[in-house]
Amino acid sequence: MLLATRIGVPVSTTHALVGALAGAGAVAAGSALDLSVLGGVFVVPLLAGPILGIALAFALLKLGGGLARKFSTGVETCVCVERIEPVFPVAGGAVALAESLLALVVEHRQECAQRADARVLGFELGHLVDFSHVASASLVGFARGLNDTPKLFGLVAGLGIVSASAGSLALGSAMALGGWLGARRVAETLANKITPMTPPEGLAGNAATALLVASASSLGLPVSTTHVSTGGIFGIGASNGELRWRMAGEVVLAWVVTLPLAAGLGSALMWSLR
Repeated sequence: MLLATRIGVPVSTTHALVGALAGAGAVAAGSALDLSVLGGVFVVPLLAGPILGIALAFALLKLGGGLARKFSTGVETCVCVERIEPVFPVAGGAVALAESLLALVVEHRQECAQRADARVLGFELGHLVDFSHVASASLVGFARGLNDTPKLFGLVAGLGIVSASAGSLALGSAMALGGWLGARRVAETLANKITPMTPPEGLAGNAATALLVASASSLGLPVSTTHVSTGGIFGIGASNGELRWRMAGEVVLAWVVTLPLAAGLGSALMWSLR
């Protein structure tokens, strides 16, 4: 996981955990390793997660119609219509106000954004979309905590070293610290390298991820937040027609090799400890 984070590749903690447990278990238990449970409880949800993420994000964008395009900030210039009130100098150093006029102005994107004053229920639309985007991303983080913290705590739960509440708090804090210290490169890959996204499109991806991961948690199913989130971004790329297939292929390849690499490391470490 540290290596993948270092090079900016979004891989699944759950995938690595399952592979490591299978590899270590093969050395420790041999033929007694129960792969049927592994397949039914872990593999099926892990495979279904990104597919459902693609489908739900795609559906949310289509359901929203042209919302993403209507409020897109992806263009570099735009046309603004504004009211101006020209003044001109008169005798004695004073100025006079002429009749108000409407002017058609072509500006850079940032200037247009500053001029815009679209409002919904009294709230400026741009700020409302931004707030919704941040709120939905926070829900994804909360959903990840619901699903990933129990998986990690499961490694130490059987030892009875710490209570469930203390262990969950410690692991959640460590996850937050890791995100704060080292999330930038992976975030850059997801945000910019797979497909360009507008804020409403990102909102749809976050909403799909939070809904799927939280639903899986309520059913006790371990899914990969990374896979679901990236699947949502794939769905966005499929919807806007700008999916960068080469980058998407590299991400999927990283997913494929994570499991055997983790299994190999788990086997090697278990063998060395024995």
